[in-house]
Amino acid sequence: MLAFLFLGIHSCNKENLEKPSEDTPLTIENLVEFANQRYLTLKPEGGSDNSPFFMRGDGLIDEYTANEQGFLAVDKQGRNTFLLCLRSVEPAQEQVVQIRRGLRAYEIRNRQIIWNHRGAYWNLFERMELARRELYKQYQDGEIDMEQYHQKINELRQRFVEGIGRIRASHAEAFSRSYKLLLQHLENILSDNQWEVFSNCLTST
Repeated sequence: MLAFLFLGIHSCNKENLEKPSEDTPLTIENLVEFANQRYLTLKPEGGSDNSPFFMRGDGLIDEYTANEQGFLAVDKQGRNTFLLCLRSVEPAQEQVVQIRRGLRAYEIRNRQIIWNHRGAYWNLFERMELARRELYKQYQDGEIDMEQYHQKINELRQRFVEGIGRIRASHAEAFSRSYKLLLQHLENILSDNQWEVFSNCLTST
């Protein structure tokens, strides 16, 4: 229901996240925590008269949805920002082979986690959308006035936020573990200079 509204990849909004000092080299732990913060702090959108509550990308971030197919895509428009950063280091052909192997393993590890996350998200979305539509109907039918309607919509928004929080809490650790393994694989493949470019790109605004 209304799925076509939410298939776009979410934008990379990082300005409010805590970043390591510029004088401190970025470590795998830094990058794992940075991605975890992004995952945990994405903001819900919508919730107006004609717009449901939703999370861009189903509440997932590019770091967790990266895969081999996306890495090989030619068209950069709308591409996964993690993969754009990885492509920006211009890996040699032998590195590309190893990167693809790592991304393939990463996608397999993440498949069930993403499936569970999206299932929980869409269950929450549909319940909140039914409730939102019912509130709007009550307002249109005169059963509640505008002030009551806005109050109830705000209460519903809070329920949506709390529901998203529970979904994140139950998936964040698994995503972080899998992501750390991918970064360890990539660190072993990339040169020191490539790793610096790549890691800085991941935390740039």
